[in-house]
Amino acid sequence: MFADLVDIPIDSLILAHPEVRKNKVGRYVMSFVSQKNIEPVSVTKCVTNGNYYLTDGHHRVVAAYFLGNRHIRAQTLPCTYDVPECNGKCSEGDGAYSIQNIVLVG
Repeated sequence: MFADLVDIPIDSLILAHPEVRKNKVGRYVMSFVSQKNIEPVSVTKCVTNGNYYLTDGHHRVVAAYFLGNRHIRAQTLPCTYDVPECNGKCSEGDGAYSIQNIVLVG
């Protein structure tokens, strides 16, 4: 169903958003615990430095990490310089966050 699925260390992901909604993370926690089928997250692997940029699935990543998972199943998307999270810059500043920087809100 999904092409190019890989297991990626959550600590190595670069996230675009510093905040996630607590209630949505909670719903994903419950889905993981009840072993519901959850779609893989989407990442783009940067062609210049090999970093994985999370393009879809911030709440799923936080929920998985909260439950003690250190890897997450991800669909890899082709890197283009049109991807806002990467934009060919591939630096760890300017809107790039790690899992340790994420804040639950609401």
